[in-house]
Parts: sequence; C-alpha cells; structure tokens
Amino acid sequence: MTASPELFRHFPSLRHRLPWTPLARPTPVQPLERLASRSGGPALWIKRDDRTSDIVGGSAPRELEFLFGAVLRGGAQRVLAFGHVGSQRCLALAAFARHFELEPVLALSGGAADSTTRAMLQSTHALGADLHRLDAGPLALARLLRACAFGSGKQSGSRLPHVVWPRQAAVWGALGAVNAVFELQRQIRCGILAEPERIYVGSDSLPTVAGLAVGCELAGYRTIVVGTGTDGNRRRAERLGQRTLGFLRRRVRELPARSLSAARIVFRSPENASATHQAAALLQELEGQELHTRSSVVAIATMLADCSRGQLRESGLFWRADAPPPHAPLPAVDTQSRAFREFFVPS
Repeated sequence: MTASPELFRHFPSLRHRLPWTPLARPTPVQPLERLASRSGGPALWIKRDDRTSDIVGGSAPRELEFLFGAVLRGGAQRVLAFGHVGSQRCLALAAFARHFELEPVLALSGGAADSTTRAMLQSTHALGADLHRLDAGPLALARLLRACAFGSGKQSGSRLPHVVWPRQAAVWGALGAVNAVFELQRQIRCGILAEPERIYVGSDSLPTVAGLAVGCELAGYRTIVVGTGTDGNRRRAERLGQRTLGFLRRRVRELPARSLSAARIVFRSPENASATHQAAALLQELEGQELHTRSSVVAIATMLADCSRGQLRESGLFWRADAPPPHAPLPAVDTQSRAFREFFVPS
C-alpha cells in the first residue's frame, strides 16, 4: 500500500482537502503475449487489479479509499451505506469496516435471487454487517431507522453512524479509479507499456468506468474506456465523470475547465454466449488467468472481438477488476435475524 496516492502527487493542494486512507496496493501490468499472438492483433496487456488487497481484491478497495478516509476522519464507530444485494463493493465495505473495527450497517435493494447473489450476501453478513432490505416494506424501514438510532449497544461513543450517501459514494469511488490511472501513467513513463488505445474494464461498477475515463482525460491520453452494458449505463457513467471533474475543479485551482469527450466512454453489449465462453477459456489456457465474474469475462471477450474486427489497431489493456468468490463457511439462513431472512423472500 502506498504512503500517498498518485492523485495527491499530481495535485498537491488535494492533500489537505480530501480524506484518504490506504486500502489498495499498486498492481502490476503484464503482457498477454500468447493471447495477442493467437488473436493476430496488436499488443495486449492486463492490469492486475485483482491483486489490490489481501482483504478483498478487485476494484472495490480503490473505490473505498477516499470513502473510508472520510469515515475515519469523522471519528464515527459505525458506517451506514446503501447498495444492491450481491454487490462486491458492499462485501468489501463490510470487510474493511471490520478491519478498522467499525460496525457496518448496509441498506440494500433487491433480493437473493440466485446462488451467486446469496453467497455474496451471506458472506457480507458473516463479516458482521447489519443488513437491511430497503424494498421490504415500512416495517423493514422502521427497523433500519431503529438500528441507526440505537446501534448494537457496543459503542462507547456516539451511536449515530457516518452516513455514506450514494451520490457522494459514487464520486469517492470514481476518485479511486482516477488515482489508479495516475498509477498506470507512472508504469507507462517507466517504459513498461505504451499508452493503450483502449481500456476494457472488467467491472460493472460505474464509478470505476467513470473514474478511469476522467483519469485518462487528466493524464492527456487519447485512450477510450470500454465498459460492458447498455447505452443507459454509458450515459450514467458520463454524468458521473462530469460530476467527478466538477468536484476536482472546485478543489484544484490550476485544473482547467474541461469536460469529458463524447467519445471517451463506450459501452458494448456482450458477445454471444459461445464467443464469451471461448474468450474466457482461451485466457485461462494461454495465460493462466481464471476469471471470477461475468463482467470480466465479457470485457476480455469484447477486447478479442475488437482484435478480430480490426477495431483495435495499437494496443489494448484489460483492466482486471474482479476478485475470487468468498469461500468462508456460510451461516444457515433460517438461524439468522428476520431482517436478514427478508432478502430471501421474493418481493
């Protein structure tokens, strides 16, 4: 873990204006030589953000560095955050809260509809998170408010949690990805790799996509950031990128007024299931990289599809932002609290 983020080195005035605590270590970039040779395209690289932390890997530690900086600076002993059931970010928030001896309270939308979501939810609960389902009716909302007001009784100080509002959390998360681009810039300047033509993001996190785009804009790169999903996601990522630039401009006087180029962020729909599966199998066979999330699999398939179509001419970088699935023993659902069991009831 670094003593100071790259973002502060580029904009020293932020050092005393933004809270930050180190959660993610710098990650290496590696060539995908066998994969590039098989595809017959340009040089391909991978950014190993699956190695960001031994607590929880992936993009989440980068997204939480500024958020936990604010939580720790405020001195609260509990943190209330909002999210979706099955979110890797919520699992990471619970894990890092436990690391800092804080009590996490998570207000989540959605139910545990499939086995992957259920495993992620149970793992988050096993880390000590107090989970509440937002869309389970007025009684569930009342229990959430009561939990926020009274807590568990374990705190010696204020019981009121530090509330992380979603819009604020999105900007904090995007700043973590901006910082990651400046880390990549140092690797480029050291001659490890050239400026990539495109970055293929192996994450469905909009803050990560938006932050990488803002980072490329600030670094002066022509790089296009490729996410996976609908055009609606692209528009939301662009809006978040603009908000993040505005957030920085209000705190860095020397930062010129600028906006994201309309072509900076591209979202692509997944290839057909067969091509996507073949791309993941090829990556594992040739490079020994086993992917753990669908978004990572779709991202590598999109990169290989662009190679085959001739749309990627210079170099491509696969930003691997997944993490291994949790393997901790999971508690039986019927032995848990009513608030937790509500996630397993269809809405």
